[in-house]
Amino acid sequence: MRRYFIDGNNFIGKISELRKLNKNLATEKLIYSLQRYFANKKVKVTVFLDGYPSEKIKTDFEVVHSFNRPADEIIKKK
Repeated sequence: MRRYFIDGNNFIGKISELRKLNKNLATEKLIYSLQRYFANKKVKVTVFLDGYPSEKIKTDFEVVHSFNRPADEIIKKK
């Protein structure tokens, strides 16, 4: 099974539609889009986000928040 690590904040920064939104809404829309893209594919997806979780997002993906560290550090360790 293929595994994907996605740096959510970097991804949001690359999509102009998401950059315009507040962090919570942009994160929600990103995960929704990723779920549609990866639907019916046999993959494991982990989305890494900077900071603390503000609300629970319903998803089959693993969502990892970095809390007081940059998400890049956590991605490198994984």
